[in-house]
Amino acid sequence: MAGFTVKTSELRAAGADVNALQGRCETIAGDSIGALVGMASNAGHPEVASALAAAAGQADKTFFAAGQTYRHISQGYAASADNYDGAENTIAAHARTIQTWFRPWAP
Repeated sequence: MAGFTVKTSELRAAGADVNALQGRCETIAGDSIGALVGMASNAGHPEVASALAAAAGQADKTFFAAGQTYRHISQGYAASADNYDGAENTIAAHARTIQTWFRPWAP
């Protein structure tokens, strides 16, 4: 049976990378929505202004959903790293107990 190794530092680094992507997404969202709102206010045509305002509203919802997704993924990486660390510590503690049980004279 083959085993595997989980590097929790890699999981935490991936979470940090996802957080950085979330920050970039928020910057792009602000710029995009600001541009749409600016175009809508300067359109000079009611239907065009209305369409641009609607697009800005939809962009806001879409970027918010993307931000929530990034946050969820980042938290998932952190939770996985914590779970693996906890499991490893528990296994190590049990291994020490078993060793002591089999060899009570061992240090």
